[in-house]
Amino acid sequence: MKRWQAVALAALPVVLGILFIIGAFADWFPLPQGQHKATNAQSEGQSGGSDGVSSEAKQLVSAQCSSCHGADLKGAMGPNLYDRAKALSKEQIVDVLKNGKGAMPGKLVSGKEEMVAEYIKSLAK
Repeated sequence: MKRWQAVALAALPVVLGILFIIGAFADWFPLPQGQHKATNAQSEGQSGGSDGVSSEAKQLVSAQCSSCHGADLKGAMGPNLYDRAKALSKEQIVDVLKNGKGAMPGKLVSGKEEMVAEYIKSLAK
């Protein structure tokens, strides 16, 4: 076996491991505003889920909120959204989404605040 073949063979597990890690953590980092990942729900026309909440809202929350509030939305750098859903009215949630609060910036879901607030309120149920 030639030297370059041995190096390539030895590097293969490292490269595959790096690609696996990137794929595993890709959902933790939100896409820039206006870019959305394609999902089955999008290709089906943004139909609501069985709980009546828009799949687009779920996707937005996953893309824009989970990096601070945790993948399960139960808190990380930002607070637990299940607790916030119980403590705040829909109007208060819309206000936080539009204007931000504390370290949270506003306008992360610009124009979709009502829909996202409805989804967050559904977490309290």
